[in-house]
Amino acid sequence: MESGMMFCLLEAPDRDVIEKHHSKLGLQCNWITQVKMTTDFDA
Repeated sequence: MESGMMFCLLEAPDRDVIEKHHSKLGLQCNWITQVKMTTDFDA
């Protein structure tokens, strides 16, 4: 990645699970933003 930045969309029960997921992969999670709804573009 040229920018050194990546975005992930994860479904998880809380922030700790997301942070642990990234940690296991050796990735730093700089911020977490809760997404309340997504849209299915195939519909």
